[in-house]
Amino acid sequence: MNAKPIGFLIFLLFWVLILRAPTFLVSAVDWDEGLYVLIASQWLNGHPPYTTVLEVKPIGIFAIFAAAMGILGESMVSVRFITIAIVYMTSVVLLLIARRLLRSDVAGVVAAISYPALTLGGLQGLSSNTELFYIFFNVLGLLCLIVSTSSPESTRRKALLYALAAGLSFGAAVQIKYVVAIEIALFIAYFLLAHYRSVRYAPPVIVMFVVGGALPSIAAISYLWMQDALELYLDSNFGTYERYLAARSSQGQGIWIALKHGLEDWIKWSWVAVAAITFLRIKTRHGPKVAPILPFLFLWLLAGFAEASLTLRFFKHYYLVTMPPLCLLLAHASTRFQIAGGNRAILAFAVVIAIGFPVVRTIQKSYIPWISAYVTQGDVNVNVARYIKGQISPQDYIYVVNRGPTIYFLTHARLPTRFVFPSFMLDDSYSWIGNVDYPSEVERIFSKTPRAVVMRDGDEENARVNDIKERLKHDYVVATRIADTVVYIRKPLR
Repeated sequence: MNAKPIGFLIFLLFWVLILRAPTFLVSAVDWDEGLYVLIASQWLNGHPPYTTVLEVKPIGIFAIFAAAMGILGESMVSVRFITIAIVYMTSVVLLLIARRLLRSDVAGVVAAISYPALTLGGLQGLSSNTELFYIFFNVLGLLCLIVSTSSPESTRRKALLYALAAGLSFGAAVQIKYVVAIEIALFIAYFLLAHYRSVRYAPPVIVMFVVGGALPSIAAISYLWMQDALELYLDSNFGTYERYLAARSSQGQGIWIALKHGLEDWIKWSWVAVAAITFLRIKTRHGPKVAPILPFLFLWLLAGFAEASLTLRFFKHYYLVTMPPLCLLLAHASTRFQIAGGNRAILAFAVVIAIGFPVVRTIQKSYIPWISAYVTQGDVNVNVARYIKGQISPQDYIYVVNRGPTIYFLTHARLPTRFVFPSFMLDDSYSWIGNVDYPSEVERIFSKTPRAVVMRDGDEENARVNDIKERLKHDYVVATRIADTVVYIRKPLR
């Protein structure tokens, strides 16, 4: 590799670092990442996934976080570093995919620099959510699949090895979130099955691909079986999710409202990139053709929307899966514009606007408030955890009523319940989904006499929150208030 590509890779690394540097100021962007970190921490301390914390995800994201904290240290800084590394590596893979599919260095540059920008704050991409991680393994598998299916017959061994690598990467993606199977099915149909029309050559490649795809799941299930956690895994991933789908499908009109909001969020975040693609396409309406990959990119985009909708939840971060094909569509339009002899300044302007919009919006909506809050009051979770750690011993339980699970991780206190995600305890529908008997579970929590109880303002109309407040009046006193959070400390036993 000559100096120029190496220089661009170094620039790309700094680009990702600069874009995501303010995430180091916050201990939790959202509650989901706090839950994954807590499970990974519990795992490092001898408690396999699902045994001490309920979660409805496969084992992959916990394994990644546990590995990161095992190597870099058990802190949120380690999680921020691994997230930056994943975004960077995804950008590099998109660069390679764009160069291979579009046969253009410009395409690679545009795809690589646009992905870190389009996965910032508007779609909750600042959080260390599962989407960012399985996107990496998904596009890495796609790159290996493309290389495998484009290998000449004289290099069959290379094709087999890349097919195995593609399967392993796709299998890892599935062990982070199952819905990625929709995209994988598209990739297989478009590249593997369409390429190997000859029965003579297809079976060995397909066998290697299937073997690689199965290995991550076999490893995960085998480990959980040996740890006597397989039943908990099956109930968490399938029983709980089955109840969730039943609850969502009965909501009728609410699903369509959620879908509408989800699509509105995507449009608000992506419209400038779509406008730039449209502008460049119009400018080269009668220009020369480039590599015939446009149908695949549109199908990939549609598969991303289907994937984001499958769970019937339509959360913002689900739509992050549409960003890789959107980046490649921008790269495709840029390549065609360049080949047609378009003005370089116009091309640069269109790309800068497409990338600059999400960057500016993230600075305005997220980074400025974060920096302002950090300067004036620090990180609330860290301040609460620091106070609690001064009040408890290593054997004490604490109970976080309605703040994120990050406080459990920061204090390293004992968990009084598997249902540390507040909604499972405080929301009727989530309690049914998680198979939680609230009266029994809350009795079980307080029977462990947690040393500290953490409660955030703002849930005064929640009957269960008020019930817990009543329970606190006899045995607990208000010890301190930090921002919007009250810390109760148990009175000394008489």
